[in-house]
Amino acid sequence: MLASDIPQRFPIPFADAAGGGFIRPVPQASQIGIQAGAASLTDGFPPVCFDPVGAGGTPPFGQDMNGLLNQITQWSIWQAAGGVAGYDATFSTAIGGYPAGAVLASATFGFFWFSQVDNNTSNPDAGGANWAQGSFLGSLSTGDAKLSFKTVADPGWVLMNDGSIGNGSSGASTRANSDTVALFTLLYNNVVDTWAPIQTSVGGATTRAAQGSAAAAYAANCRLVLPRVLGRALAGAGAGSGLTSRALGSVAGEENHTLTIPEMPAHSHGLKLSPNQYAAGSPTSAGLDGGGSDTAGLIASTGGGGPHNNVQPTSFMNVMIKL
Repeated sequence: MLASDIPQRFPIPFADAAGGGFIRPVPQASQIGIQAGAASLTDGFPPVCFDPVGAGGTPPFGQDMNGLLNQITQWSIWQAAGGVAGYDATFSTAIGGYPAGAVLASATFGFFWFSQVDNNTSNPDAGGANWAQGSFLGSLSTGDAKLSFKTVADPGWVLMNDGSIGNGSSGASTRANSDTVALFTLLYNNVVDTWAPIQTSVGGATTRAAQGSAAAAYAANCRLVLPRVLGRALAGAGAGSGLTSRALGSVAGEENHTLTIPEMPAHSHGLKLSPNQYAAGSPTSAGLDGGGSDTAGLIASTGGGGPHNNVQPTSFMNVMIKL
C-alpha cells in the first residue's frame, strides 16, 4: 500500500444537518418488541426489516441509517485529525479492558499511556497497574536540562544564558511569556535566593520571603534569574562522600587563582656560598656569625606572583532547560 493511497477524508459527519425527525442515535439494547424495525447495536437491523412489506415486514428506518453513519464518520474525522482517546471507564468495562499495545492520551498534555497487558481495566491517570507512560515529545519534563551545540532553544525550552524568566509583563531577559510558569515555580521552590534571585518587573531586588509564594511572585510580574551556567563546569548537587555539600543551583570555583601564603606547600630554600665569602670554620664574612650576631641575608627572588589558570581541559556547549 502506498502513502498516496490515503482515502478522502470526511470534512463533516454524515447527515450533519439532518433535522431531528431524520436522524437518531442507534441504541445498544435490542429494540425488538419495543419498536418494530428499529435498529440497535445488538441486532443491527432486525429480521423484520428483511421480510417483504406484503408479508408483514417493516422497512428499516432512515433515521437509524443516518444516525449510524453519523457516529461512524464522527470517529473517522477525529482519527483523521490525529485525535487520540483517553481512558474511559465505561468503555473499558464494556469491552472487557484495553488490549496490550493500546495507546491512550494521558491527562497530562503531551504524554500517552501504553497498555502492557490484555484486558487492562485499570485507570492509568489514577495510578492503575500495567501501563507505561511515554511521550512523542520526549520523556523530559519541566526543569530537565540538556546539552546542545544549538544556539537557539528548541520549542518548549530556554537557553540557560544567566538571564531571567517570567510572565509577559515581567520584563524578563531570557523569556517573558506565560509558558514559563511551571519552570518559574519549580526553580522558585527548589533553589534559594542566593543562586536564583527574584527580581521585580523593573529589575529591583526582592526575595522569596517578601513574595510569599511562587504563585504570588509570578502574579506580581516578578522575574526569576536562572542559575548560572555560562562558562562553568556542571556537577551534581548534594554531599558526596568526603566532599563539601553543594546546594542545588549553587556555583563555586574561580577561573584564575593567586596562591596565598597559607596555600603554599611548606618548603625550604638552599643557600650556596662562593669560596671567597668565608674562611674555613669561620663563616662570618657571609653574615653567618657563629657567635650569635648573624646579620640579615636574602636569597634572590623568582616568580611573577600573578594568578594561574585554573581551568581543566574543557569542551564548551550550550545548556537548555525545559519549560
